[in-house]
Amino acid sequence: MPINIKAVKKIMINNGMTPDDLAKTMKVSKSRVSKLLNDSNSNSQFKTIYSLAKALKVKPAEIIKEEVE
Repeated sequence: MPINIKAVKKIMINNGMTPDDLAKTMKVSKSRVSKLLNDSNSNSQFKTIYSLAKALKVKPAEIIKEEVE
């Protein structure tokens, strides 16, 4: 599932959260967070999306990009 990077970045800004903060909260490396935030075409596993949503304190649906065909 593709992550809505714009939504994630907006939530991070609203929460005053840096990529380093997000990495610590998710218990992943800074490079993993960097890859998530910079690869707009990546399809992430639900486990990653759930972990990201939990760290941001939002529902997973709020950070999933809606597919338009």
